[in-house]
Amino acid sequence: MMGSFSRRFGLMTCIISFFAIAIWLSIEFHYPAEIVSTPKVLPGGIEAFITPGLMIQHIGEDGTIWSARGYCVYKSSDGVKSKMAFKVPSGNLISWMGNFRSIRALTQYIEICEVFPLRSGTILAFSGGYIWRSTDGGNTFRQVHKLRHFGMRNGRGVNPQGMAEDDHGAFYYGEYFRNLERGSVFVYRSVDDGKNWEVVHRFNPGEIRHIHSLQFDPYTQVLWIATGDDDHEPMIGYSIDKGETFHKVGSGSQKWRAVSLLFTKDAIFWGTDSSNIQNWICRLDRENGDVKQVCKIDGPIYYSTKLRDGTLIMGRTVQGDKGEWDDMVSIWLSKDGKQWIKKSLGKRKSSRGYAFLRLARGNSSADLYASILNTDYHEEALLKVPFKTIVR
Repeated sequence: MMGSFSRRFGLMTCIISFFAIAIWLSIEFHYPAEIVSTPKVLPGGIEAFITPGLMIQHIGEDGTIWSARGYCVYKSSDGVKSKMAFKVPSGNLISWMGNFRSIRALTQYIEICEVFPLRSGTILAFSGGYIWRSTDGGNTFRQVHKLRHFGMRNGRGVNPQGMAEDDHGAFYYGEYFRNLERGSVFVYRSVDDGKNWEVVHRFNPGEIRHIHSLQFDPYTQVLWIATGDDDHEPMIGYSIDKGETFHKVGSGSQKWRAVSLLFTKDAIFWGTDSSNIQNWICRLDRENGDVKQVCKIDGPIYYSTKLRDGTLIMGRTVQGDKGEWDDMVSIWLSKDGKQWIKKSLGKRKSSRGYAFLRLARGNSSADLYASILNTDYHEEALLKVPFKTIVR
């Protein structure tokens, strides 16, 4: 009798566990057709619309806001309602696990794909160590290129700001990986709408660690690059021959360690990305080449953007290192590049990962669109911050 009861109890436990796991997986893997944001007041009194789970990607020439939830890509015209557009291939089983929110949170591997819509209408996606190409709006993707370095012990392969399209339709990306041995680092280029890829520039072993940024300057129509990490490795420079050679503007110290650049008619700005020393917002004068440290800031800067009215915005990251003032994610903004104002957006939630503000690639927008990660009020979310609430 006792054995029969134990068998029935064991069977019932297995059934309940099976259904519990199935329900959990269905919730984790669920991608709604439409996600609607909710209004929220952020620390510092900033009013915003917040959409859980979305990672900002790109703002198109038509104003479309592209974002991703795992490998599922959403599009929005107003930053309030986001509609599912398509899914990007994950590439392999391990990468496919990134579809589950809990896995992303556990591993702190949130930025699992990068989506870049070209002006031709072609969509390029970096995912699972490959570049995928779609010419039918994301309905189908074809693998067109394999990244040299990708994986849990190798790195993501490319940085979110390490890709750019120039005004002739050529597309570039720079290798971003752990590179502990300081091997060679490549810049790749495609001149046929993402079909074929070539190594257009090689950094020799020991020259740099990896490429932080490749960005196209709309004022001079040249390609800019920023590299890291140790004192002899950071470099900011530009190319006038489509990435084949780079002219150094500066290198050899943490002053030149940047993850993203901001372009204006008269100057180029960046926030330094140093872990254990004071960080600065720097300004390069286009006319005379002078570089000035214009403002001390509370920690390293990863991403930056410029709003449609010309307002410059940089997002401060919390890494938990000695060069930081506090554990608050913040934005630094300026109307003229001279006077900068800090506004806090949230406190770092978990010391297991960085807390940071990811900003969109692509065109300028009237309002601020960003994704905030690992904060006390949200783990992973898209923010729309109306311009009027930023400047007041």
